[in-house]
Amino acid sequence: MRIFFHVQHLLGIGHDRRAALIARALADAGNHVTLARGGHPVPGIDHGGAEVVQLPTARAADATFKVLLDDSGRPIDDAWRAARAAATLGAFARAAPDVLLVESFPFGRRAFRFEMLPLFEAARARGIPIAVSVRDILVGKAEPKRLDEVVATVERFVDAVLVHGDPALIPFAATFPAADRIAGRIRYTGYVAAPTLAADSADGTDEVIVSVGGGAVGLPLLRAALLARPLTPARDARWRLLAGPDVPEDARLALAADAPPGVTVERARPDFPALLRRCRLSVSQAGYNTVLDLLQAGCRAVVVPFAAAGQTEQALRARLLEERGRLTVVEEAGLTPGSLAAGIARALAAPPPAALPLRLDGAAGSARLLAALPHGWAALRAELDAWAAAGLTATFWWRDDDAVQPTPPLARLTALAARAGVPLALAVVPAHATAGLAQAVAESASVTVLQHGWAHTSHATPGERKIELGGTRSADSVLAELAEGRKRLAALFGTRFVPALVPPWNRVAPAVVERLTAFGFAGLSTFKPRASPFQVNTHVDPMDWRAGGRFTGEAAALGAALAHLRARRSGAADRNEPTGLLTHHLAMDEGTWAFTERFLEETRAHPAARWVGAETLFSA
Repeated sequence: MRIFFHVQHLLGIGHDRRAALIARALADAGNHVTLARGGHPVPGIDHGGAEVVQLPTARAADATFKVLLDDSGRPIDDAWRAARAAATLGAFARAAPDVLLVESFPFGRRAFRFEMLPLFEAARARGIPIAVSVRDILVGKAEPKRLDEVVATVERFVDAVLVHGDPALIPFAATFPAADRIAGRIRYTGYVAAPTLAADSADGTDEVIVSVGGGAVGLPLLRAALLARPLTPARDARWRLLAGPDVPEDARLALAADAPPGVTVERARPDFPALLRRCRLSVSQAGYNTVLDLLQAGCRAVVVPFAAAGQTEQALRARLLEERGRLTVVEEAGLTPGSLAAGIARALAAPPPAALPLRLDGAAGSARLLAALPHGWAALRAELDAWAAAGLTATFWWRDDDAVQPTPPLARLTALAARAGVPLALAVVPAHATAGLAQAVAESASVTVLQHGWAHTSHATPGERKIELGGTRSADSVLAELAEGRKRLAALFGTRFVPALVPPWNRVAPAVVERLTAFGFAGLSTFKPRASPFQVNTHVDPMDWRAGGRFTGEAAALGAALAHLRARRSGAADRNEPTGLLTHHLAMDEGTWAFTERFLEETRAHPAARWVGAETLFSA
């Protein structure tokens, strides 16, 4: 399975680290993973077998997240947004995924909806499942309009919300009040914890480890820890201060210069989880990844939850764990060396941390849940199940183009229609239609005839795509030919002829369309969702004409069907326009024939699907 995973971190590195763990698990499960990163590169992050695509970078100017900066430190503008969206969509197209996985949006990263909504649209156009990766706790934003917007986006696009948590600690509804409205899409993966690695040194043994994750907002804690050390019961222990990659080098050097004997100041280390397993005490913030490292290590811990600018996530998680005897909380507001020293004293005097039976296999759980999402024909059945659950019926119709005379492929086509019990509309070219074709149609009870232009001859102007009903000719001359063709088909096919126009190459001049009704036509059929009720179009063409007319592939063909069905069900497309299958019997290879047959079988077998004939669709 090919998975496209989009992640954007703005301030700390927690999102990026969690995404890397998930990407590694997905790749380890045998998937081809393309990880599109929108944040600045983070040293030491291991993405395993995932292919990493670096998008134009953005970061938050500060903890308010109100101003976003590009990689030159300038506020992003519309030109940057356009370039970023183009880069994202280009990477998605090149990856040709079977699943889209995005981190946070629409529950967070609203400032990136300029690229996320087009990305969702692109995935829906391919008909592939969309999953959203979110941590256990969201930043509290309970405005009704905002919640409605999130729910509407989830309902329109998202197949699964992967919550990287465990309801035994906190259910998703605790921080997303509208969770009940999307309950059918919520899947708990367990917490995404880093794998436990063997120690390769004795560092950390009986030490106090002070860490700040990426360090973007961690300097005050590091400075407070230096000053708190002589005030604590652990004043004689070795202290190790870890400055994350976002701590400026001059600030790290200043800390090192102020450090007394017995205190080491160094950059964050990849063996951080191993240091925790050997330490006397950990002092840290309370980010998602750090807390999981603490839980796995089983060490005593003091946490100072990041709470600036209305951030609530770390504080809530920390308080829940403190209530369960797992760590000690010191408030960030008013943090002083004295308050931190008091918290350290409480933690060291407390009983050993309590064990918590939480699921910590969230990366592997994510891989299992993505693998379980419906793909291929199962996705089509799941979509029809959704129509049934909503009390709706998904209508379909079948159009085949370029019929002129009886041929073995035409006999195969009409036999397939009869065997499947599905009505077939043949688009017949009037100027070349034969009496033999009329006889073949008369012998096929399920077949009706539509008008396929006049002679299927292009009259395009130089540089224009092929068009018969327009181009170098006036509307009057086009309509005169169409009228002649209509008379000829009525004479050949009698009541089997339905006076609806199918333009060759699905192109027709607007001036011609405006006058079709006056010339006796009951409708128009081209390709893609219709512009007016006068049209009944087709939407699923299983042939790739740019590749010489061979089968486009099961994923692409089913994707087109799913995209139209989902758009209809959600109201994004006209629900009353049936989903149209377009075939070309004279050009179909065996892959196209096989897909067509199975598509008919799968839909005919489902109680929420109904095939409709052209005589009903284009009735006057």
